[in-house]
Amino acid sequence: MSIGYNPSVASPNNLTMCLDAGNPRSYSGSGTTWISASSSNNATLVNGPTYTSSGVTSYFTFDGVDDTASTSMAISTTPALGNWSYEVWTSITAWPTAVSPPNVYNNSTRAGVLLGATYYGGAALYWYGNSSGNACTMYAFLRGNDAYRNTSGYAMALNTVYQFTMVNDYSGNLISLYVNGVFYASTPAATQEYNSGLISGLTIGLALPQVDGGGEANYSRYPGRIYSAKIYSSALTAAQVAQNFNATRGRYGV
Repeated sequence: MSIGYNPSVASPNNLTMCLDAGNPRSYSGSGTTWISASSSNNATLVNGPTYTSSGVTSYFTFDGVDDTASTSMAISTTPALGNWSYEVWTSITAWPTAVSPPNVYNNSTRAGVLLGATYYGGAALYWYGNSSGNACTMYAFLRGNDAYRNTSGYAMALNTVYQFTMVNDYSGNLISLYVNGVFYASTPAATQEYNSGLISGLTIGLALPQVDGGGEANYSRYPGRIYSAKIYSSALTAAQVAQNFNATRGRYGV
């Protein structure tokens, strides 16, 4: 059952998931269920993300080792050939360490999912470290059955709060990344749906690793704070992304 949400947020009727650590009706301060304020698409906290209670600025800290939050939403609910949006308010608290020794591809860079799911197919706000272990970059990423697609990446700063929004506008042939309410980059939309055999059972979550052949050591969980996460069943417009940012930015002094 929905518990209601701020009417100043854009397109509330299209919110299919709304997790808000700063709303006590979404998280009471204890337990492993993070309740969606807009639907029954709740999240389950796994391996103990640490909750910090600070009023509307409350958050979960994910340790980058095994902390995650899982949902029952199949990745097919945000189809490659569909219109939808992901939004997360977050800050990264430690750089992803480099992998030593490098993997079988001689790659020492860690990467993973902030919100979404990928396994040879899928979509995510996707982060990428570097081989020196002193940076992290955020992308909008999608793989239909045709190709990998990602926008150019946004270089994050440590302990800085960001609103990241990924918009899959299949109707407009664009996958877009917005940062703090402002358009940052885009890439053409997919031309084929996800391979259903590869994504069977794949569910959307927060701070998930990507897992596929050869790179398991590199695919990691997110080391940072997550304040809120939303999924929309529509492609938000630039004005709606900005509306969401302006409705919430005062919490964090952004």
